[in-house]
Amino acid sequence: MKIIFTFIALFAVLLNSYAEGVLGDFSSAFGRVPTMNKREASAIREAREESDSSKRIDILSEAAGKSWAGSAVFFNLANLEFAAGRHAEAISHYKTALDKTPSFFEAQKNLALATAAKGDKKAALTEMKKALALSGGSDADILRWISTYHSNAGDFTAALWACSQALIYKPEDGDLKVMRAYLLYKMRLYSECAGDCEKILEAQLCNKSALLLLAKSRASLGDLNAALSPLEILDKCGKASETDIRLYADILFNLKRYADSARAYARIKSKDGCGRAALALTAVGEYEAALKVNADSNLEHKIKAACHLSKGDLKGAKEEMGIYLNSVPDDLHAEYFQAGVLAKLSEYEGARLRFRGLASYPEFRKGALMGILHCSVALGDLDDALRTAKTLEREYPGSETEKYLKYLDLNKNEMEKSAQ
Repeated sequence: MKIIFTFIALFAVLLNSYAEGVLGDFSSAFGRVPTMNKREASAIREAREESDSSKRIDILSEAAGKSWAGSAVFFNLANLEFAAGRHAEAISHYKTALDKTPSFFEAQKNLALATAAKGDKKAALTEMKKALALSGGSDADILRWISTYHSNAGDFTAALWACSQALIYKPEDGDLKVMRAYLLYKMRLYSECAGDCEKILEAQLCNKSALLLLAKSRASLGDLNAALSPLEILDKCGKASETDIRLYADILFNLKRYADSARAYARIKSKDGCGRAALALTAVGEYEAALKVNADSNLEHKIKAACHLSKGDLKGAKEEMGIYLNSVPDDLHAEYFQAGVLAKLSEYEGARLRFRGLASYPEFRKGALMGILHCSVALGDLDDALRTAKTLEREYPGSETEKYLKYLDLNKNEMEKSAQ
């Protein structure tokens, strides 16, 4: 938001935009522009004609000490102090200007900005609300600031309200439209976000923020195929960063389009990008190609483990994955792979232990419970097998589990009878 940097002359009001340093005609849309006596006008004119900023401040500081100094002198002095980075002094002078002219909108707005620049965002919000009231609730820049404040604080509902109000007064403001779409996304209103983004893109096809929000909204709605198109447009517009390409490759990977995802990952000139490309190639069985693009010595063992398993070499797969897990113990997919290999090698105790650890993760729970059940049956631990089968039937009801459960109940009863 721009500070309203103003020199108030006797017959005209000149706006000096602090952000851009441009002089031009200015008239207040809200509140009062204070009138001046001849002495005030003379001091302000003298300061305006002085090129040295420190001398400008000296001229108006001297004028501010006179009994005839009104709000116009203090307002312009505050602007100079603000421009010099002396926020505390600027705040003091804006307050004096407001004491003399309480409805001085520009002074109230700049007071809020100076308070924010000083770092007191909460106090700045209070001052912004006062300025908004003086504007009749219609200053879009103040509403934008308030929206940003609430968004940074995590209050997206309040932020969305302020942003939507700002759009009433600046309906063609593209940045406000993107801000509203972002807030809808943060509130998990993905359909509404997607709708806003589509409208933005009708007018500006290569709007990067809108394209990314549209892709993420569609992905969040579960439509991964539709999420690809805005990312492809972003790439064609020449605005895709490596992070955006990675998102595109991740979606392809989740769609099991491993060859396509490998090509996308290969465009990321980083160790991580090469690693993901290698994993995508591994998923389609292109192990030699995966090893060629891989730049991670640890990941090499994971790729080799998959290669060994594809050839039926269980011991080789176990060995390579074991080396990998020693370096990357928190890779749950590798842990699940190793548990399955151990079970195939009839190392049921070790496999069951790993499956138990994985059962607490939703992504792996069903498969892990099935693994525990298989290992417990193989170990003859029918009590544990029965408990696990009941858990499976309760959490994942299905005829296959139900038949298995009846089979375990029958076998357990027969074993108990035999023991008697």
